[in-house]
Amino acid sequence: PMAWQVFDARGPGAATPAERKQLAAQLLQSPVVFVNGHDVAPRDKHEEILKEYLAAGGFLFAEACCGRKEFDRDFRRMIKNILP
Repeated sequence: PMAWQVFDARGPGAATPAERKQLAAQLLQSPVVFVNGHDVAPRDKHEEILKEYLAAGGFLFAEACCGRKEFDRDFRRMIKNILP
């Protein structure tokens, strides 16, 4: 079975570790997360949600839209923070 969802992390609150775990659990309904961007990778609460998601076994697929080096550099920075 195949499942997909649109998940906009900008809206939900993720101030506490419990809220971030809950959002990561929602993401795990679709085991592959696709992220793309032009300039910056996810930050702050979004980075923490992705960290929880990956720790729970999720798979992250990213694309630097239009081959943007800025996004590539920032995404690599984010991954180093998430997976030291």
